[in-house]
Amino acid sequence: MKNLARTCYSILVVLILISCKKDNIEDTDLPHQEEDKIITFTGSDNILYTLSLIQPAAPKIGINDLEVQIDKKGSGNNVSPVKDLTLAFTPRMPHMGNHSSPNNVDPVHSNDGRYKGKVNFTMSGDWRLHFTIKRGDEVLAEDVALDLLF
Repeated sequence: MKNLARTCYSILVVLILISCKKDNIEDTDLPHQEEDKIITFTGSDNILYTLSLIQPAAPKIGINDLEVQIDKKGSGNNVSPVKDLTLAFTPRMPHMGNHSSPNNVDPVHSNDGRYKGKVNFTMSGDWRLHFTIKRGDEVLAEDVALDLLF
């Protein structure tokens, strides 16, 4: 059953990669769509990656668990979880003067391409999580952004 779930997830990621390839991350205005929780980007290594927001599924004011999944596209339609990255992020409210919040914890790899940390939402509204993604000292991508509205 676990292999079936992983296969279904891989097929979904491939379909997203094929249909939603984005080379540049652009600002968008409200309203945010479900696809804002998955962003595709090309790293400095010319590999196509997806960053998917797993948690918080139902954000709340205060400290929330943050979990993201990072996958890369391989040859053909193969995708695989990426386990060797360092993530830093800053939550911002673009429609409230772009202010941030304290007490956030950068996500670290937990298992199979999943990275877990903490995000502090000081109020409800429109939030954008800005990620910097590195492999060792190499910056793969800067300002990869996922949007949340609650």
